[in-house]
Amino acid sequence: ATRYLPLDPSKVGTDLLEGESHAQRWDRCVAQGNDDYRQKIHCLLYPNCNHHVAHCLNMLRYDGWNRYEMFQLWFMVFFRARFCGAAGFLLSMLPFLLIVTAAAIYLLAF
Repeated sequence: ATRYLPLDPSKVGTDLLEGESHAQRWDRCVAQGNDDYRQKIHCLLYPNCNHHVAHCLNMLRYDGWNRYEMFQLWFMVFFRARFCGAAGFLLSMLPFLLIVTAAAIYLLAF
C-alpha cells in the first residue's frame, strides 16, 4: 500500500443493534463483508479489493451513504488519502510524472 484513508467510526450509520457501539458495528460489518468476499475470486477488474471495500462501506452506511462503488473510492483516495511517506508518494506518482514529462518533452521538441 502506498496510500491510506483514515475513516471515522463515528460516521457509521445510525441503525445500530441494541446496545451496540459504532465501533462494534464497524467490526461486525467488516467481518460480514469479509465473509461475503471470502469465497469470491478477486480479479483485476471485477470483483477486486475496491469492490470488497465498497461492500463494507455500504453495509456500514458510512457517512450516511450506501452507494459506494469503485469511482467513489478512487475519488476519496485520490483527493483525501495520505501517502505512506516519501516512498509511497514516489511509487504512486512517479509513473504519472514520467509520462507527463515525456509528453511535454515530445510536444516541445516537435
